[in-house]
Amino acid sequence: MDAKFALNLTTKGPKKVTILEMLGRIGADIGVTTRWAILQELHLHNVEMITRAKVERITESGAVYTHNGEERLAEADTVVIAVGAQSDNRLVEALKGVHPEVHAIGDCVKPRKILEAIHEGAESGRKI
Repeated sequence: MDAKFALNLTTKGPKKVTILEMLGRIGADIGVTTRWAILQELHLHNVEMITRAKVERITESGAVYTHNGEERLAEADTVVIAVGAQSDNRLVEALKGVHPEVHAIGDCVKPRKILEAIHEGAESGRKI
């Protein structure tokens, strides 16, 4: 789950929030300074953070996940799923050959942050 979103959940009333992160690090896509501040806030709000946790299924009781080869249950009445993104360049490929000049920018190139898309859009605009 996105660490910033998890922090936002802690402000919505008395909730126990648990992050099950498949990677080895919480907030790996956040800048160093911002990540440090968010992690501090998550700790202050008693957010449980479990890395290298692969969610296997969602049940009526919560999220069943595998951690260190062992299946466990994170009890929950609400589960928020954040599974990442994949690029989709089908439109770019369909337009090639139809239009003389096609520029691919943003997530159709590869999923990233909005700043990369803005930069690529500006670069493409200067080339036209």
